[in-house]
Amino acid sequence: MRGWSLAMVMLTLVVHRPAAAGCSWLSVADPRLVVCPAGDIPFRILAIKGPFPVPNDLTSIQVDACPAVHLAPFVGGEDYALVDGIPGVTRNTDADGVADYHLRAGGVCSTPIYVWVDCYVLVRQGVASPDQDGDLLVGADDLAAIESKLGSSDLTGDLDGDGAVTAADVAFARLHLGHAAERPTAALPAWSWGRLKAEYR
Repeated sequence: MRGWSLAMVMLTLVVHRPAAAGCSWLSVADPRLVVCPAGDIPFRILAIKGPFPVPNDLTSIQVDACPAVHLAPFVGGEDYALVDGIPGVTRNTDADGVADYHLRAGGVCSTPIYVWVDCYVLVRQGVASPDQDGDLLVGADDLAAIESKLGSSDLTGDLDGDGAVTAADVAFARLHLGHAAERPTAALPAWSWGRLKAEYR
């Protein structure tokens, strides 16, 4: 499992208890949600029920508690779908019980967010992003915002998850400088045959 040690998984097995019968309550996920407008920072969930990974299990990430976090408009080809009624995304696990999200989003939030696996919830500590202002473009102002948090434990600027905002986080953000959310292609106006004939008479 990417980024997870055996000790982390064993701790999960010891600490977590079933939320309800049949839930994937041994499931694990990356410890932090870090997003980029370009969708190039993956977030992984592994659904586990009993000792086994669970294929085709429903997962979701809810960001409704974080109004400053903005999801990019869909352009097609995303590996997730929108959650009905609230800001969030959803997808099913693959044959190995893994759901990899490449969430196209920006903005930061220190409020806990919820990651659902089946009927079990994993709480994650807010959202971090190289796009600090949530305008779906990583620019110089975003780098300046992260630099202003240097030396602090502000999780919204801690992009590498080591518990502090350091030069490494600024360097991480710099790698994403210029990344922007792709915009949907504007639909051409609908023209009927009758309208075309009228236009060109």
